[in-house]
Amino acid sequence: MDTDIVDGLESGMTTCLVLSGVTSRETMNRFPYQPDYVFDNVGEINPDAILSRRKRVEA
Repeated sequence: MDTDIVDGLESGMTTCLVLSGVTSRETMNRFPYQPDYVFDNVGEINPDAILSRRKRVEA
């Protein structure tokens, strides 16, 4: 959360957090910023279902 997610958000990118690292759902909620998508593992990621930040705003 402190590096990848914040860097992605500052760059205007769509962000995805995979909960296989040090961040859990509980600790994630402590941050003032949140990823666009959260997955329990990389096997859950469907690239076709992930919308860009722009498309999410327009939807």
